Amino acid sequence: MKLRSAKLEDAKEILSLLIKTPELQGCGEIDAIYSEDYIIDCIKDKNLNFVVVAEEDSRIVGLLIAEIWDQKKYSFFVDFVVLRDCRSKGIGTKLYQYYEEHCKKHDIKTIIALVRTSNKIMQEFCKNKNYKKGNEFYFYEKEIFAPKI
Repeated sequence: MKLRSAKLEDAKEILSLLIKTPELQGCGEIDAIYSEDYIIDCIKDKNLNFVVVAEEDSRIVGLLIAEIWDQKKYSFFVDFVVLRDCRSKGIGTKLYQYYEEHCKKHDIKTIIALVRTSNKIMQEFCKNKNYKKGNEFYFYEKEIFAPKI
């Protein structure tokens, strides 16, 4: 298994992995936040985003997307996925360690992760990585549409 920064040509495979991961989905069947444009923007904007993939036999088996806020000295852990058939093989731990080392090199003091209350696997992962559980909160969502011209 090899860890590397995501490339633009990975965008479709990353999108597919995100959409097919039920733990990440919101209210609808497919979470509207995920689009190829979103992934491309994440990969391109290296000043804000950290996107790393785990690759095995020329296929992406895991990924981690995080926002790095250098000025505020924190990182927001956005998406973290390992293919279901590749879990419990240490891939997630290696991705996370790679990310945490990146944060340390950039003098990041805090990593923030928001985890769905239904995602028990990720809650356990965070607990095992010594995250402190914060307060629960409500998630509000409002769809807005630009007027058609």
